[in-house]
Amino acid sequence: MATLNLTSLRCNRKRDITGKDEPRLTVNDEVVWGGGGQKIEKGQTIRLGLEVDFEDVANVRLDEMNSSGDDPHQIGSTVAIRVDRPGSPVEFGTSGAHYELHYFVS
Repeated sequence: MATLNLTSLRCNRKRDITGKDEPRLTVNDEVVWGGGGQKIEKGQTIRLGLEVDFEDVANVRLDEMNSSGDDPHQIGSTVAIRVDRPGSPVEFGTSGAHYELHYFVS
């Protein structure tokens, strides 16, 4: 068993044209952070301090929620973080958004 230590999320370019983004992180299909009113804007870094146990691969997904908390929009592709090949940061991006997730595996 390994532990994915999510340390910070940085917004380099937000998805929403007006207002702040409402990011949500999912690891192996479980929401581990966000979706509860957390907001971020361009240039902001949020300290996470989260630990998530996993076996061989942690599949991490970043969504941007709308203000009502439903209808998530995935940002970039799901990223597979492997026990034997960790590499921080990972990037999530689309033509309209760009994020960096910093982490380490222990």
